[in-house]
Amino acid sequence: MKTKIFYIDDDKVLSIATAELLKKRGYEVELCHSGEEASLVDFNTKADLILLDIEMPSLSGIEVLKVIRRTESKNLLPVIMVSSNEEGESIVEALREGANDYVTKPVNIEVLEARIRTQLEIKKLTIEFASKKEIAALNAMITTYNHEINNPLTIAFGMMDKMKRDESYSPEVFEKMKKALVRVKDIVQKIRSVTEENHISFDEYIKDSKMVKLDKD
Repeated sequence: MKTKIFYIDDDKVLSIATAELLKKRGYEVELCHSGEEASLVDFNTKADLILLDIEMPSLSGIEVLKVIRRTESKNLLPVIMVSSNEEGESIVEALREGANDYVTKPVNIEVLEARIRTQLEIKKLTIEFASKKEIAALNAMITTYNHEINNPLTIAFGMMDKMKRDESYSPEVFEKMKKALVRVKDIVQKIRSVTEENHISFDEYIKDSKMVKLDKD
């Protein structure tokens, strides 16, 4: 799948030329020529990375950047500002507002692609790290649940052994209890096995809720 770049710049000649160069290098590029239009875009589904001109009429690149950062994380949606050489203060402001990097005009395509690749690699590593942290936290939680469930299970099986030695116990009730406890024990063992896997998958449970996927009988 091609990397999607959303390029916002009121300079149509420059942006179209740059977009064509990026397309030749395998990127998918969509152009936008005004800050007002860009501020209405759902960037979460629109782009993997944004190129954003600092100086635009009406709504500046800094203002568009602020709109983007209200909903989109710096780590998950990189923004590279495009600026002229004399915009030093604007560059500093953009970086403070959540820009990831910048390039200057006229854009050197080699420099631009190097910075695009760098930001995409940082994004990839961020997602991988977050995923590993999530799995580690889930594993810790499952291990805790295993421990907490196994303790009362051990006590329950011990009590059942005492019941079996009592002549007044009901065999039917005993068997039902035993089957239920064995079922719980099997589920605990399956949950424990999840902690030994490198990948945890999920099943849909109800709307907006998921369950850890266990092997089916």
